[in-house]
Amino acid sequence: MRSYTRRIAHKIINEIYRKTRLTATAGIGLNLLLAKLSLDHEANNSPTGLAYWRYEDIPSKFWSFI
Repeated sequence: MRSYTRRIAHKIINEIYRKTRLTATAGIGLNLLLAKLSLDHEANNSPTGLAYWRYEDIPSKFWSFI
């Protein structure tokens, strides 16, 4: 599931850029909260503009920001 969702997100990001010449970012998670956290805390600073978070990632990725 992870590679499939990443491919779709990259396809959407690339299509937005192709049509508008604007960059986009995407956060992917198992629920809306994880997707939003991954977008705000990782995807915006990622060279690919994409971040994927699972529940297991919360201690290492989220708590390091607080």
